[in-house]
Amino acid sequence: MRINRICWEKVLAGLLMGIGLLRAAIAQEKALHNYGKREEHASGRTVGSPLMFAFEDRKQRLIGGVENNRVVAHHLGLAGRLGQAFRYRLVATYSRNYGTYNGRDVLQQPGATYRFEPPPEQLSWLVVLDWEPVGQRLAVQVAVGGDVGELYSNNLGIGLGVRYRPYAMTSSAKSLHLRRQHEAGSCR
Repeated sequence: MRINRICWEKVLAGLLMGIGLLRAAIAQEKALHNYGKREEHASGRTVGSPLMFAFEDRKQRLIGGVENNRVVAHHLGLAGRLGQAFRYRLVATYSRNYGTYNGRDVLQQPGATYRFEPPPEQLSWLVVLDWEPVGQRLAVQVAVGGDVGELYSNNLGIGLGVRYRPYAMTSSAKSLHLRRQHEAGSCR
């Protein structure tokens, strides 16, 4: 077993400390709130990190825009080879989600509840195994992924892919292809 790539990323989004930084964060929150009223959020999409998301309910998206833009997350990715014909990729993201500053202020109202208090935790993961024998025309991919936590419902997904190439790759073309993939390098 060989590990070709390891990637770790820490995401601190919207969590700033200190008076000056807090003012900047509130200004940013207001800008995001106004930006959230645009069509991107009305259709349920956000620009940027997939850890920040719009309201699930379309009416709330039109009014509130982004539901979660204060996140602390860790992302880990491993990629490598198991012998000559097998490649693997493992990725996992753990996040703690704090909602928005506007949403947090709702808690100051008597009897109010807020789904991000206490902050829900989430773990999302994916395991991919590729079988691509050198010189063969057939390649197979198996993937398993899931979500576990308090933010999304617990899910498990399975994927199977089969690829046929009319012309088989030579071993030198395959090694060039793998070298280019390695040089591109990514956690995803």
